[in-house]
Amino acid sequence: MLKTFMERYLAGEVEAEDIDDFVEEWHKGEHAASLAEFLGLSDDEYWRWVKDANVLPDIRTEREVKA
Repeated sequence: MLKTFMERYLAGEVEAEDIDDFVEEWHKGEHAASLAEFLGLSDDEYWRWVKDANVLPDIRTEREVKA
């Protein structure tokens, strides 16, 4: 299985702005997962990102603190 955007973002494999490529890929495919699941975001994280695309570094920091 392919890594989600967040798995790759947390690993430093992609930058925050690369999320647009993942969204485009989701729109092209027939995925059973919601966009939030496909990106690897919780529902809360997803809606925060929808409201403010610049929140991804904050989400990364929050996840790193929890780990």
